[in-house]
Amino acid sequence: MNKDEWIKQLEADGYSDIQVRTFPANHQLGEHTHEQATANVVLEGSTTVHEAGNSSTYNAGDRFDLPAGTTHEAEFGPDGCTFLAGTK
Repeated sequence: MNKDEWIKQLEADGYSDIQVRTFPANHQLGEHTHEQATANVVLEGSTTVHEAGNSSTYNAGDRFDLPAGTTHEAEFGPDGCTFLAGTK
């Protein structure tokens, strides 16, 4: 799917305030939580998300959802990462 198709899909799934977020190569976000559930779709690059002792890497075209209050960390790949992020 392309960006516009992903936005429509996220909206159909009940997500709103959908934003494009971009992080530079090898950037790290320390441990944090979000008050709302989030749906994220990688558009370019990659990210590795660490939560509950597990790590998963997501590349362009991958979607990952995080329930509200999930404590997690994120690392962005050598090419950085651009992704859609919506909340519910």
